[in-house]
This record gives sequence, C-alpha cells and structure tokens, in this order.
Amino acid sequence: MKKHIFVFLLCILTALPVAWAKDACSLMTADDVKAAIGTDVQKAPPTMLPPGGPGLEYSMCRFKAATGKTTVSLMARYSKSRPNDSISDLIAQQREKKMPNVREVKGVGDGAMADSSTVLGKNMFQLTFYKGKYIYLLITIDGKMDDAAAEQAARALAARILPRA
Repeated sequence: MKKHIFVFLLCILTALPVAWAKDACSLMTADDVKAAIGTDVQKAPPTMLPPGGPGLEYSMCRFKAATGKTTVSLMARYSKSRPNDSISDLIAQQREKKMPNVREVKGVGDGAMADSSTVLGKNMFQLTFYKGKYIYLLITIDGKMDDAAAEQAARALAARILPRA
C-alpha cells in the first residue's frame, strides 16, 4: 500500500507544472531599474519565451525608460538538471559566434560575462551571470547608454536581483 501511495504521489508531482522557479518580474522591479538607470520606467509588454524542455524554465521581464529609448530586460533560466557551462566555456562559445567583445566580469554572482554591440544604430550591453549551478540570468540594456554606464547599471541591478533569485 505504501509503495502505491509513493508511486501515485511521484506521478502527481511530475505532472504538475514546475513551480520552483521565480518569474523574472519577481526578481527585477521598476524601482530596481529606476535606481540603476536614474530615470522613471514603465513595464513593457511581456515577451513570450519558448518552452525550455523538461525541468528547464525561462521567463523574461522588460522595462522601458519613460523618456528616451532605453530598454532594460532580465531573462531568467532555471534548470533542475542541466548545470550552467563554465564562464570560460560560455565566452569561448560566444567568440565562436563571432562576438569579439565578450569578456569575463569579476565580482558578479558565481561567474559573469559581458558583451556589447551595436544593433540598428543602438548600443546593446548584456551581462550574463550565474547564481549557483542551475540559475542563469541575463540583463540586457539597449538604447542610448554607453558601455561604461550600461555596465554600471547592470552591476547595480545584478546586486539587487541575486538575493531574490
């Protein structure tokens, strides 16, 4: 009888949606973004992300500056079974994709890298960082900020996000 109850509970638990991951908008708030970029922001429409597969969840949260054209987004990936690649491996992968500006960033999470580029005439800065073995976070800042200001803002956001992740 106990074996049947265990199997039943196991089936129920594996059929339920994964509820252990936090939504990206619970990690990064409008107040966080305002403090980091120094201007009022408004939440942007949600971005749909494709399913990540069994035990892998993605979510995204975006804010736009009330004035200007700066957008700040956070993509969060939670995995139950797929550990993050090492930062050095991730950097090597990005360089293979012809992203020459990618570099390691010290002092953010359990490993981090930054990349910047120009897309359609707008600067885009990305800070990828880890918390533990299975949480991958990516802050993207695009718009009018230069790389130094964007990195400073992304670091400030990461410091606020990491305790919540």
